[in-house]
Amino acid sequence: QGDEKTISSTVPMEALAAGRVVLEQVDKATPSLIPDMTQPIREKVIVSNTGQLEWHYPSHAESYFTVNIDGTKGLVWFAPDKEFTLGDVRLQVENKFAVLLVTALDKGKTLADTRSALITAIARERNTGMVYNETRSLSALGTAPILLEPVFGSATFGRKVSKVCLLDHDGKRTDRMGKIEGGKLTIDGANDKTMYDEVVFE
Repeated sequence: QGDEKTISSTVPMEALAAGRVVLEQVDKATPSLIPDMTQPIREKVIVSNTGQLEWHYPSHAESYFTVNIDGTKGLVWFAPDKEFTLGDVRLQVENKFAVLLVTALDKGKTLADTRSALITAIARERNTGMVYNETRSLSALGTAPILLEPVFGSATFGRKVSKVCLLDHDGKRTDRMGKIEGGKLTIDGANDKTMYDEVVFE
């Protein structure tokens, strides 16, 4: 837990998800400049001050965030099985836990004008032989190879797609193609056996 930091103050922890929090040492008590976050915390929906990240945490079993910037759209964590509209891209995952990202591959381009985009789809993973005990502590580290839970879901694009290439684990094209129909890419990790797809736009 070396990277896990905790602060205790009148500033809510949720403020760190909303934007940059600056700490300043002062000689006397000074009102905080953090906006009132009472309602977002009560509703358990934190939106960043740029509007590019939304964190929903209604419960431990359903807690997720979305990324919505020009070059990347994403859905991460324990998201409900429904379609999320992020600009011109719609994402949906059936897994209880998953990471689904769509990123423009051309430097300086966005998903609106890039020639191709990378789909990253990852769910739970473990080493072969990895074992957790009843308290969820790691009792056996296991060995290679890493076992990946397949991701099931879809990514739908507003732009016309010419083809989808399945990539190997090094990110290189294979001779296999993804299944896309009407701009909707079906993600079937059990069949495709890859974490990466390359979407090539017309």
